[in-house]
Amino acid sequence: MKRRFAFVLAMLMLFALCLSACGGAPSGSGNTGAASSGASGGTSGSASDSGTSSSGGTGDWPNAQPIKIICGFSAGGSSDLMCRIFAEALSKELGQTVIVENMPGSGGFVAWSEMLKNVKPDGYTLTTMNSPGIAICKEQPENPRDFNFTDYDLLGNHVSDYGTICWKTDETRWTDFNSLVEYARDHELLYGTSQMTIGGDDYAFAEMINAAFGTKLSAVITEGSKDNEVLLLNGSCDLLIGNIGDTLVGDQGGNFKIGAVGAPERVPDLIPDVPTIKELTGEEIVSFSARGYATAPGTDPAILEKLRQATEAAILNPDTIEQMNAMGCATVFVTAEDDSYFNYMQDIRKLYLDIFGIEMVPD
Repeated sequence: MKRRFAFVLAMLMLFALCLSACGGAPSGSGNTGAASSGASGGTSGSASDSGTSSSGGTGDWPNAQPIKIICGFSAGGSSDLMCRIFAEALSKELGQTVIVENMPGSGGFVAWSEMLKNVKPDGYTLTTMNSPGIAICKEQPENPRDFNFTDYDLLGNHVSDYGTICWKTDETRWTDFNSLVEYARDHELLYGTSQMTIGGDDYAFAEMINAAFGTKLSAVITEGSKDNEVLLLNGSCDLLIGNIGDTLVGDQGGNFKIGAVGAPERVPDLIPDVPTIKELTGEEIVSFSARGYATAPGTDPAILEKLRQATEAAILNPDTIEQMNAMGCATVFVTAEDDSYFNYMQDIRKLYLDIFGIEMVPD
C-alpha cells in the first residue's frame, strides 16, 4: 500500500513537472464528438521504402518524398487514430505527404525493432513511443529487450491517457466496480491486451487490480485495443481494460460501460460521471499510457531540429487538440528540444519499476 500511495503522489508530481516543462500545454475543452476525422486527410495505408532524399543533402528536407509514421498497433485503436490525426497536422506543417503504416505485433515491439534494424536515419520514418512499454522493456520480467526509448531520437510526447475498466451494458453478473471485484475473486474473467507484460499498461492495470483485491483477471493476447473491444462485444472476453482514448466513443455509443477509471481524481473534461477506483474502494490505483513520437537514431541534427519543431506545432495545433479530445485523449505535450521528453520517459520508467519492485537495468 505504501508503494502504491507513493506511486500516486509521484504521478501527480510528474504531471505537474510535465506541464511546467512544456509551458502548460492545453488539454483542450473536452469535446466528445466522434473521432472519424482522425482517419481523414489521406494519411492511411502503406508507404514505399524510406530512403534518403534524392539530393543527399539535409537543407531541402523533406524533398518530395512521403514521410511515414509506423504505428505498432492495429488499425482503429487509440494509437492508430492518434497517428492519423497527427499525420494530417504534420503534413500541413512540413508541406509534405505524411502516411501511416500499421505494423502491429508484440505490443509495439515489431515496429520498434523495425525502426532500429531497418530504417535509415534520414527523417522520413517516425514511430510512436508508447509508455510504459517502451520505457521499461529492458526490465520487464517477461521477455526483456535489449533496447528502450533511449536508443531513439525523440521528438515529443503527445498525450497521456488514463486507464479504464469496462463491461457490456447488458452485463448481469455485476452492476458496478465493487460487485465486479466480489465476483472476480471467485471467477476468472478474461480481457484482451496486446502485451502480457507489465510494460503493457492494460496488463499492468489488471495486475494492480488483481494484487489489490485478489481478483482473477486473465489476459488474452491481441494486436491492439480495437481487437480488445471486439472480443468484449462478441462475448469472447468479459471485460475491456484500456484507456479513455480507447473506450470513450464506445461508452458514449452504448456499446459498453466505463465502470471505473485508474486516475488520481475524476477526469471532468472527458468522463465526468465515471468514478475513480480510489473513490469506490479507497485503494490508490493509477494507470496511464503516455504516447509520443521518435525517429531513427543518428538522424542529422538539422533534420531532427526541423522534425521537433514541426512535431510541436502539429501537436499544439488547436484542430489537433480538438480531435484528440473528441476521441478521449488529453494533450500533454512534452518537448524534446531539450531533455524534457527524455526525463519524462525516464520518470515513467522509474515509477512503473517502483510500483512492481523491479530494479533498473543500466542503459
